[in-house]
Amino acid sequence: MNQDDRTQMMEIISTNSYYYDFNQQEKRRELYTENANTGMWMAGEQIYNYDSLDIFIERQTARRNQLERRGIIPRHYNTDFLFENVSDDLVKCRVMILTTWQEKKNRNPRLIHSGYCDFEFIRTIDGWKISSRVLYIDHKIPPPEVTNV
Repeated sequence: MNQDDRTQMMEIISTNSYYYDFNQQEKRRELYTENANTGMWMAGEQIYNYDSLDIFIERQTARRNQLERRGIIPRHYNTDFLFENVSDDLVKCRVMILTTWQEKKNRNPRLIHSGYCDFEFIRTIDGWKISSRVLYIDHKIPPPEVTNV
């Protein structure tokens, strides 16, 4: 793995956050392998684990639409990228995350959660793609109002 590979992976991670924040979930598909594993943990408790990109995109779309209906603008910040080269075609990356919400009725953004995200990237003929994304939130938050996804 060279610096160009690291830069490409950092751009993929940032683009992934951007697409979520601007409610462009379908565009996220191009960043992932078709059978990518996605998961989420809160305060040591597993919330979900999927090996279906369709289910992940459906869940993320429902969550993002719910925030939009509530007048919430999310912003995801990624820092401190730590890479581990597993092989020529597999790289792991841990990223620290902060998420804020800007509510239209409030002047100041509010820190919602902190944690980290473990990514795995595989090299494909189209370049690096996310093959695994598992989010670890430091604290427990109430379940979303959307419960059918």
